[in-house]
Amino acid sequence: MSAGELLELCTWQTRVGGLDAAMRALQAAPRLQGDNGDGLAAAWTADAGPLNRLIHLWRYRGATQRTQLHATASQGPVPPTDVCIGYSSELLEPLPFSPSLRPRDLGSFHEFRIYTYPTSAIPDLVERWSPVIEWRQTLSPLVGAWVTPVASGSGLTRLVHCWAYRDANEWQAVRALARRSGRWPPPAAGRPTSVLEQSSYVALPVSFAPES
Repeated sequence: MSAGELLELCTWQTRVGGLDAAMRALQAAPRLQGDNGDGLAAAWTADAGPLNRLIHLWRYRGATQRTQLHATASQGPVPPTDVCIGYSSELLEPLPFSPSLRPRDLGSFHEFRIYTYPTSAIPDLVERWSPVIEWRQTLSPLVGAWVTPVASGSGLTRLVHCWAYRDANEWQAVRALARRSGRWPPPAAGRPTSVLEQSSYVALPVSFAPES
């Protein structure tokens, strides 16, 4: 991710049976992919955890382009209101070791893990993860590791990291191997964990998104 770029993770919550209509609307949205790699970077459908969700990650060359693309998208196809019953989005910033978003064949089974930390704990997390993240990626690819910008006065930051696997069997095997190794997750050197909250869900990449 180059200087000035922004990432935005959006989620459409659909009614039961409405996911296909939401996917068609997203695929028909204007400017899915720009000349400089801006626009839609990745998209998934939730398969375990909160269901009937279409998750899509957008890349912009700054706040001005984000505003312009939002205005353009509002003029194009959107999920019908009787299909899409909820919407959320959050801006994300990549951690130093997060891979660049580009078309890659990463496998068809992705896990999102979302952790909430005190913002003051993020530098320590980066310091602990950086030496072992390359080893961890020998087990399965890291799609990305991002944090939410610091919210004024909250003192909290969300870490969103997404890992790719071939299937559910590999997912479970890799997680067991990582735990047995003692290297992942990186230990906190005798200090109590700073994670305040954790959640995860499994998502499947959609065929028309670049990162799939």
